[in-house]
Amino acid sequence: MKSYHLGLDLGGTKLSGIVLNSHGEHLIFHEVPVRKTWTPKQIRTMLESFIHDLIARANIKPRWVRSLGIGVPGVLNEQGKIRKIINLPALERVNLHRLIPRTRISVWNDAVCAAHAESTLGNLANASVGVHLMLGTGVGGATIMRMNGAGIYGKTSTQIANIEIGHIAANMETALTGTLSKTPYEVEAYCSRKFFTKNAKKSVNRLYEDAMNGEQGAMNLFVRYGANIGVLLANVDTLFRPDTIVLGGGMTAYAPAYRDTMHRVFRNQRFLPGKLPAIKYSAFGPEVGALGAALYGMFSL
Repeated sequence: MKSYHLGLDLGGTKLSGIVLNSHGEHLIFHEVPVRKTWTPKQIRTMLESFIHDLIARANIKPRWVRSLGIGVPGVLNEQGKIRKIINLPALERVNLHRLIPRTRISVWNDAVCAAHAESTLGNLANASVGVHLMLGTGVGGATIMRMNGAGIYGKTSTQIANIEIGHIAANMETALTGTLSKTPYEVEAYCSRKFFTKNAKKSVNRLYEDAMNGEQGAMNLFVRYGANIGVLLANVDTLFRPDTIVLGGGMTAYAPAYRDTMHRVFRNQRFLPGKLPAIKYSAFGPEVGALGAALYGMFSL
């Protein structure tokens, strides 16, 4: 019987899906918007409809689907049960393990899925120690460590771990009031899309167009954002000493407006001596999370 593998990436603003054949070859990619205000019932209905649409677009039969991997933007336990999601809280009350009957379903953190895709086929494939950062509605991250000869029968062992770096404190002056403070507190407030919604009335797309056209206010916002990302990279370098850092997520689409500042601040703020880690962008763009989820599901059979 034919076999296919689905991957879903549930973000704070978009749901994306991918279909792979039994050789891991990409057949189709599709995405739709997500609303943070949806109820658990609405989310489940949307997911079921999206899966059926994805299968139809790939022109395959539902019984041919062998696995479904799902990446979610939150904290999970070892059994794949969601414990906490900030940017899509209703998802915490949705049972993702019963979306398709008679199909193996696995759930992981979305940044871990993205890092898995990059470490398997992308820009972390040759990294000994790598970090994947997801810059989008929030800020997610994952580390990869590759140890030659440490696996079974001397094979290379690769370990991937989620790091909830977006929820690390970034403003110590608000430490006493924490998240209840009206002052930005966590890394997400400075390094995600939230930075722009907090500081401007225009959409990020419009601000980017203005910045590219030389509008000074928009340019200044992206300079500030680039400086924030540069500091984040310096902290990641200090914490993990990676040889490669990969940036993914929707905010990387605007990198031309902030990357020069990002690199300059990173070099200036870096604490550790020695060779700079390579800074790369995702090899798969918006498909990376869904691809990683599909590969995880495929390899877990």
